[in-house]
Amino acid sequence: MAFLDIVILDDKKNEISSIAIDSQTHQDLIQIVGPAYKYPYIQRLQDFYKDAKFESPEVENLRRELAQFRLVLDGANSHSFEGKNNVIRFLKDFEKLCEKAQSLSLEIYCISD
Repeated sequence: MAFLDIVILDDKKNEISSIAIDSQTHQDLIQIVGPAYKYPYIQRLQDFYKDAKFESPEVENLRRELAQFRLVLDGANSHSFEGKNNVIRFLKDFEKLCEKAQSLSLEIYCISD
C-alpha cells in the first residue's frame, strides 16, 4: 500500500505520471537523509502528514539532489541499513519522474495518504 504518491499533474490537474513510496521505505529515506541543509528538497518529504510541491523551476534542482544522494547512498556500506535497495530504487524512479516533469515544464506533487 502506498504511503506517499508522487505525481506530475498538467495545468488541468490531470495525472501525467506517478510513483508511490511505501511507509517503510519512506521511514528509511527520512532516517538517513540527515540535516536539512544537505538535502533541502528531499527534506520536504519528511513530514508524514504534510503534502509537498515542487514547482517547475525547482524540479531540476530536486533531480540533481536525488542523484547526488543516491550516489552517496549507493557507495555506502552495504550493511548500513536493511531497506537500502528499496530507497535506491525509489530515488531512481523519482529521478526519472523529475526528468519527465522537467521535459514538460510541469510541477511535481507529493501527496501523503
